[in-house]
Amino acid sequence: MIYRFGNLHCAYTIYQVMRDIILFFLCFLVAADTASPQPLPLEYARAIGKRVIRDSDFSLVPVRQKQAEGIQVIDFRHAGSVGVGFAFAHISVRTDTTLSFGISYGQPLDISVNDSTVYRGRYHCPFHFAERGYSLYSFQDTFSVRLPKGDSRIVVGSLLDSGVCVYLREVRAPETKESALFRPVHSNDTNFVWPWRIAARRLRKEIPLVENLRIDRMTVDSIFSGLDPSLKTALQPPLTLQAIPISRGSPFRKHPYVDWQYANGTVMFSMLSLARATGDTVYEAYARRFCDFTVRTIPLFRRQYYKEHDLRGSNHRLFRRGMLDDTGAPVLPFVQCALEGITYDSLVQEMADYVSSGQLRLPDGTLCRPEPEPLTVWADDLFMSVPFLVRMGRLTGEGRYFDDAVRQVASFTRLLRDEKTGLFGHCWYAKREERSPVHWGRANGWMIWAMSEALLFLPKDHPGYTAVLKVFRESMSAVAAVQGTGGMWYQILDDPTTFEETSCTAMFIIGFARGVTNGWLPDSSALAARRAWQALRSRIDAEGVVRDICCGTSVGPPDYYRTRDRFPNDPRGLGAAITACIEVSRIDAAGEKPR
Repeated sequence: MIYRFGNLHCAYTIYQVMRDIILFFLCFLVAADTASPQPLPLEYARAIGKRVIRDSDFSLVPVRQKQAEGIQVIDFRHAGSVGVGFAFAHISVRTDTTLSFGISYGQPLDISVNDSTVYRGRYHCPFHFAERGYSLYSFQDTFSVRLPKGDSRIVVGSLLDSGVCVYLREVRAPETKESALFRPVHSNDTNFVWPWRIAARRLRKEIPLVENLRIDRMTVDSIFSGLDPSLKTALQPPLTLQAIPISRGSPFRKHPYVDWQYANGTVMFSMLSLARATGDTVYEAYARRFCDFTVRTIPLFRRQYYKEHDLRGSNHRLFRRGMLDDTGAPVLPFVQCALEGITYDSLVQEMADYVSSGQLRLPDGTLCRPEPEPLTVWADDLFMSVPFLVRMGRLTGEGRYFDDAVRQVASFTRLLRDEKTGLFGHCWYAKREERSPVHWGRANGWMIWAMSEALLFLPKDHPGYTAVLKVFRESMSAVAAVQGTGGMWYQILDDPTTFEETSCTAMFIIGFARGVTNGWLPDSSALAARRAWQALRSRIDAEGVVRDICCGTSVGPPDYYRTRDRFPNDPRGLGAAITACIEVSRIDAAGEKPR
């Protein structure tokens, strides 16, 4: 009995074991069937790319023209081409003050405020106006005027001629508000001024233009009510212009993806890389559609910029052309297409001429900007120049482009690198020989990405190749030292109290992954890329929306960077995110594929 019980106990025990094994495998099979495996890096890149395509609109829509950047545009074309044109406005200030104004014009004119002449241009001259930096303008001339508190009357009188136009703007620091408010003199006039003309025979030539017409409110009202219809100019409503729309479904609402600017250029540039990495031509077709659309609409947007004064309209940066943000980065997809046999010769050469000889430089040839003060070197500009320069070297076979790229890497490193941390300050103020103490994440990211592009395209036997490689390795070591415990990098790299930021993390992934794949860095560097990738993919959802991308950022004190907005799918980080996915997919350290 005992023996039989023992056999029964043994059999029951075996049964339990077998049951548990079977249940384990059943649970495993169910879990394997229901749990979704983590997508591969290229699948994330595809999701982002498809979202960009979905959120791009290549149509044109009518929009009402708006005043740009406080620039008062006085267009006398509607007042005819014979005689003298006059324009009126009210100008208001809160306290008694003296203000300075920039003015551009091409014909004799007078300006009076409260019946006193404040500016007189006696001669015909070439019209000159340019935006040399963000909200930093170059006018033909400047003048100052004392304004009493409240409203004053301003009158501009000009000899009429074909294409007569006057630009007037208060001279102030960028990103500061206007002190003076311009208002039309007539209640139903939607423009700054109401231009009209009187016949030349009604003026004595020896008398200054404006002094022939003492303007007060009663005089203006009488002019409006009693002017001869043959001389009176009809009130001109704002012009209707064509613009590139923002797609309704786009999570990013600041500007359309197909506008000409540096951030969009990096996205289109990365879409071409995605096409090569996946073999899917839809991404290449999209990038080429962007290039073709840009070239096809140049005549339209050129006319609106120059003839209709659409200074902040679609593709205005293509004609503003006052900085590397307008030139060296937006043109990247065009020069990459050229390397692949699709040429946009004229546009690419125009941008090359600007980068090589049009952009402001220090005496030693280092690229710089006139903002926020003259001769400031921005870390961002290494990416806005070097990837384009090395491609121009490859495209043309001209060594000067390679030489310039190497010079920029050396100069930016010398001026921006903090020897203590190895990180780059956001800028260098040449006038006071002072480096920004802020190690902004994306600024360092732009530097790393730019150097990796230089190493990919520089001839290995170029005299500067070894020096660039050395700087790249040292910089990646400094970046590795400040990687956050979660795998991301911070808005200010050496300040963990600032937020984790997506675009710089993506750019550093590019650096580490390319470094391992191309043998520039040891295989152990793949660990930093993998940790960062695990964190970065948590910022990318299934719909291809990328979170926590810092918005466009100037230079400033540390607190300025701490409080910057973050926008989903901001193109300032989308191109980097796509490229990071591509590069991390290529890592094959120790036979393990990244997931």
